Amino acid sequence: MAESLRQKLTGTKIELDAARRGLFVGDSYNDIPRTAQRLDEVTQQVIDLDGEIDEKTLRIAQLQSELTKEEQRFTLRSEAKLTAPVPGRIWEVLTSDGEQVSQGQELIRVLDCGGVLVSAAVSEAVYNALKIGQPATFHLRGESEERQGRVAGLHGLAAAPANLAIKQTALAREPYHVSVEVPNLATGPDCHVGRTGKVTFNTATGPMTALAAAK
Repeated sequence: MAESLRQKLTGTKIELDAARRGLFVGDSYNDIPRTAQRLDEVTQQVIDLDGEIDEKTLRIAQLQSELTKEEQRFTLRSEAKLTAPVPGRIWEVLTSDGEQVSQGQELIRVLDCGGVLVSAAVSEAVYNALKIGQPATFHLRGESEERQGRVAGLHGLAAAPANLAIKQTALAREPYHVSVEVPNLATGPDCHVGRTGKVTFNTATGPMTALAAAK
């Protein structure tokens, strides 16, 4: 009996020493103190959460890759470099932001400042005194420089058959239309399209003037 008690006491001391060192000696899981059980539970939860984090991190990387590819596709389809047939300036934008366009659709109108014509509205008497190639001069309103030109078109009551930035009907004071070529208007940094002035025709009966606009 005494020997049995001594063995039990020895075993208890061993368990006590082990517990002080953070170790546990027992026969089953049910003997582990509650704090140790909770530690195991938390450890397992951490392992599970780490697995979920790895899974979600991988999913985020996949979604980011898909987003990058979609942005590249969007950029490719939403932008395009256009080359104008002539150097010039944008005169009119025919589309709005975000609008879907199709092949062959007009997007912008480009103003060719190097092909400026002067359009004059003249009376029937002046019109009948003119001929193609006839010399003329043009003064821009507000300037004193005299620019030499020549009659390039006689259009009568009809509008000039050309793709002009400003419609000939804008000059409504006289019914007859005359186009004057003024090469000097195309020189210099400024674009004179839309500016008004006065054109003088040198006819056999003397100079004749008319209001005009650069187109």
